Amino acid sequence: MPGGFIGVDVFFVLSGYLITRLLVDELEATGSISLPAFWARRARRLLPISAVVIAVTVVASWLILAPYAVRSVITDAVASSGFVANFRFAFQLGDYFGAQLAASSPSPLLHYWSLAVEEQFYLVWPVLLIAVTRGRGDVRSAAGKAVVAVIACSVLLSVVLTQTNPTAAFYLLPARMGELAVGAAIAIWAPVFSATSRRLRTMGAWVGLAMIVVVAIDIDESYAFPGVLAMIPVIATALVVVGGESRQSYWSAARLLRFRPLQWLGERSYGLYLWHWPLLVLAQVRWGPLGIIETAIVIAVAAGLSSVSLRIVENPVRHSTWVAGTPRRGLQLGGGIIAASVVLALAVRVALPSLDTGVSASAPTLMFDPVPSATTTTVPQVSQQPVVSDQPNVSPDETEPTVVTTVAPTTTVPLTLDNLITSVHEVLAKGAAVDTVPNNLRPSIAAAVDDKAQIYDDGCVNIGVDPEVHDCRYGSQGSDFTMV
Repeated sequence: MPGGFIGVDVFFVLSGYLITRLLVDELEATGSISLPAFWARRARRLLPISAVVIAVTVVASWLILAPYAVRSVITDAVASSGFVANFRFAFQLGDYFGAQLAASSPSPLLHYWSLAVEEQFYLVWPVLLIAVTRGRGDVRSAAGKAVVAVIACSVLLSVVLTQTNPTAAFYLLPARMGELAVGAAIAIWAPVFSATSRRLRTMGAWVGLAMIVVVAIDIDESYAFPGVLAMIPVIATALVVVGGESRQSYWSAARLLRFRPLQWLGERSYGLYLWHWPLLVLAQVRWGPLGIIETAIVIAVAAGLSSVSLRIVENPVRHSTWVAGTPRRGLQLGGGIIAASVVLALAVRVALPSLDTGVSASAPTLMFDPVPSATTTTVPQVSQQPVVSDQPNVSPDETEPTVVTTVAPTTTVPLTLDNLITSVHEVLAKGAAVDTVPNNLRPSIAAAVDDKAQIYDDGCVNIGVDPEVHDCRYGSQGSDFTMV
């Protein structure tokens, strides 16, 4: 589906709802939030399988990609391990839909940007809730006012950035926090929603599901996103969550969502999200563009891996009574996982072959023979004046032909096709015989990854959704010919 990327917006709302519900319950029960315990639970849930996918992706990239491309993946892996992948991709050339215009293919870890946004939210959100509810008797009222302010500021920032800097609007937490806060608002005001008409909530849930499907089918990368448009899947998801409370109704949308295959996917959705993207990217690098059948096979493999990793990685760590015994153990586990991911990535970086070969190569030259051209013309000359001559038999009226020969300077005439083919063949044959990458390439192999034409620095290429046409002109302004 062209609009499948809105799944992240749905995920943000659900995540904000589930996390805030737990935090508000803890606030009401204890008057505060145990930050170490909260962060330890998040570490146990998110980091183990995340680190496994990062490790597998780095090793697979090492085996499949060119060395210079692996270097970029390693940087992505370190950023993903440290919860800052969204910053890494936000400041690269090209937006999410442009798939990093400076690269031949998108990063196999590009999807970790949304996990970075979520993890950054988990760092600041409980702290904010503690701050706004401290000393307040009505926790939900104080938290509700804060969440309204967050939604308003974040949505406004998203709308502005989508027009001025769409890449930042897409990747960075300040422009996305409003979506998570919508889910938080549902959790905070759950008693209010529960008091509304069950029929109304049921209808709203079905409307929300329909909106999500329609937007996923209809929207594509040509739209300005996130901005105002992102509010459609966000509001739709909110309707589904609110309507889910009326699951006792026969016509409730919750009956559909309890369909066993959907629940099976839901249980594995986190792992499926992590596995699917690197498999798709690396499969296309290895075997070329994927058709519908090939893509379905890759997704099936991702589903299988997510099922296996749920059983042997996620659940054992998440349900470990020893790890869950104290927050310190969970935090130590999280720190160890992060460190291990970074060390593995750097180890692969050290193992990569050096791009400095110490070999220089001469520039290829097309060789061909210059061809002289000359013109000989015989012109009859008629003498208009008497000719004075010492020769006795020469009549003054006699006409003599004069041979005029014009010899052009030796010039290089255009190559014939045969000569050009022969010359190019010789150059290519010499190039094919080179088995070592020379050092004197311009740009170098190491710099080529980030090399871009001047038109990018001059702002001549529209990045993201930019309706303004940027007029950049190069060369002689008074030329008779213009190339667009």
